[in-house]
Amino acid sequence: MEINLALVNCSFGTKRFMEPLGISYLAAMLRDAKVPGVKVTICEPGIEGASMEDVIEKLITGGYNHIGLSFITPDMETCKAFLAKYRAAGGMAAITIVYALIKVYR
Repeated sequence: MEINLALVNCSFGTKRFMEPLGISYLAAMLRDAKVPGVKVTICEPGIEGASMEDVIEKLITGGYNHIGLSFITPDMETCKAFLAKYRAAGGMAAITIVYALIKVYR
């Protein structure tokens, strides 16, 4: 099975001038391992100037079947809103574990 993974920083509406190290490190490790059938993309809306809707469209049209979300505590509500909008727009990629973590820390 091919894995098309998008790693998304949920810092919508903030200007950050450095990628989050966690998802950057994870992407680098996966790319360096050269695992057949694994494709990794980083989505950094703060650097790209992308809105939540832009990222959702990119995820749905990009054929991603796995999504990893990175957020810090102040961005938790934004991340929850992103997940709700993503699902409402028809997004079906695997994000269950992240959603479960958000439920724990409400």
